[in-house]
Amino acid sequence: MSAIYSPARPDTAAARAKLDELHMLGLHATDAEPWFVPGRLVEAVRGLGTIERATARIEVGRHGDGSMPVLIQSAALRLAIWDARAQLAGMSGTDVARSLQFTLGPKRDARRASWGWGLLAAVDAMGLATVTVDAPSEHGYRRLRLIERAVEIANGV
Repeated sequence: MSAIYSPARPDTAAARAKLDELHMLGLHATDAEPWFVPGRLVEAVRGLGTIERATARIEVGRHGDGSMPVLIQSAALRLAIWDARAQLAGMSGTDVARSLQFTLGPKRDARRASWGWGLLAAVDAMGLATVTVDAPSEHGYRRLRLIERAVEIANGV
């Protein structure tokens, strides 16, 4: 069952434009470049804090329609398999990101798995899964989708 989380506060026009840009970057991953995850998306998720990484929750959503890039479909398929095997609920976000990076991406930066987190954010942006994190706020923490948090980090919020 997929849930939709609304942002904790209204998006600014600049943040919405950045989100649209990240969505488009996710859509432009091509089969000719199977290891391509947008560099700006990877850089944004590098800014995730320890709490955000530790509190990541993943819910598998709808299945791809075939028009998605193969890389995004492969990641979503792995998430669906782990979910069907009842393994996903017991995996941390970092475990998932590391596994995705190890099987689908570059071996560099394996400890922080920034590329894997970027791929998770791209899957979240495409709506194939909902990835949420607890992001710091003025009064504690708030639950945000990973792609929304990546946009905030990219915008310096």
